[in-house]
Amino acid sequence: MTMSCWMRDLMLASLGTGGEHGKLAIEMQALARQLSGIGNNLNQIAHTLNGGGSVVPSDIHEALAEVNTHTARLRKLLRKIRT
Repeated sequence: MTMSCWMRDLMLASLGTGGEHGKLAIEMQALARQLSGIGNNLNQIAHTLNGGGSVVPSDIHEALAEVNTHTARLRKLLRKIRT
């Protein structure tokens, strides 16, 4: 089972139970939306660069900072789930 399938199954199972697992599932859903947005931003940057355009370096640094922030949140959530 892939990590994404496992997380999806966990979220779906936890939503109806409430409690700590339900809170984790809701937080994971919010994180998934934010990571999707970051992925879209990175794709736009790549598309612009591949088309010969230029990107403001601060845009790249901001996207990478968001990736690092949300990666840390994801690791924290996974530690909670595994305990």
